[in-house]
Amino acid sequence: MLDYLYLLLIVYFYKLWYFNVMRYLIAFSIGLIFCVCCKQSEKVYINGAHYLKLSEIQGCVQIDSNFFADKTELRNIDWREYNYWMHRVFGRRVYNDLQPDSSCWYRYSDTLAILNNFEEYAYLYYRHPAYSDYPLVGVSYEQAVDYCKWRTDRVFEWILIKKGIIPSNPDQVDENHFSVENYFNGKYMGRAPDFSLPYPEYRLPTKSEWEKLAYAGLDSIIYPYGIDCTKKHIKKDLNEDSLLFRYFHLTLKNINVLHDSNILLISPSFGYKSLANSWGLYSMHDNVSELVSEKGITKGGSFNSKMEESQISKDFKYEVTNAWTGFRCVAEWKLFKIEN
Repeated sequence: MLDYLYLLLIVYFYKLWYFNVMRYLIAFSIGLIFCVCCKQSEKVYINGAHYLKLSEIQGCVQIDSNFFADKTELRNIDWREYNYWMHRVFGRRVYNDLQPDSSCWYRYSDTLAILNNFEEYAYLYYRHPAYSDYPLVGVSYEQAVDYCKWRTDRVFEWILIKKGIIPSNPDQVDENHFSVENYFNGKYMGRAPDFSLPYPEYRLPTKSEWEKLAYAGLDSIIYPYGIDCTKKHIKKDLNEDSLLFRYFHLTLKNINVLHDSNILLISPSFGYKSLANSWGLYSMHDNVSELVSEKGITKGGSFNSKMEESQISKDFKYEVTNAWTGFRCVAEWKLFKIEN
């Protein structure tokens, strides 16, 4: 009889313990989900006012309440889309001004260049579908700024179409095309503008903004390259034939490492092949260097950089387009300012 009572007590306390543990696990899971959802839907403030439904900008990662950044550098396919739209709306006259400078591949003349067929790269890199998701190179500062403006217009147009405020219009031509200015000045399809609507403005990051993105919250003194090399998956990547391996081990004079690693091509690579930092941004420390809003300066290491030259705080200078420089956009929500 006593054995039976002991057994009942054991079962009772086990169930009591089990249900308490499960209750805490469920509560923890709900709290974790809530925290994640809050992070993904961080409030957006514009001029101090909270906007409830502006939690994302197309193609970007939310960094702060009103600061967003592209996950990767701009890709060849993105520029081809831009090129197609501009040609369709403005005609052949804009075509030459939009083309990346393919001759930049012939100016790539360091000691590793002997292993590449740059004749093929000059012709195929921008055009061939195999390189669609590779970073765009060979564009000027002015071209990058113009693209940011075009992207602002297209994304805001899509937002207004989605809201039913304007109809889709595939027949836009010349000055009758949609732009932020045309809409808010009442010049697009005779539509009265709604000045309470924020629009997403894409642009090049400033130097300080780019460095903030690259460090991703890490201490700039302890992690000058913006990555924590003590983590196991990063250590592994440093010892394999990867972009990160290439970035940390190859220099302009280190031909032996090149041959030993079986890396036969020193060039840009698929954007998502690189390592993402803790904010989900790829290629902040490798692949191609990136234009910033300060003209004549690029930031970040590239496939053409020495490791010791590629710390995040380092500025690179440029005068002409080259094969190792691209760009990524940042964005923020804005309200249109009416000029008197």
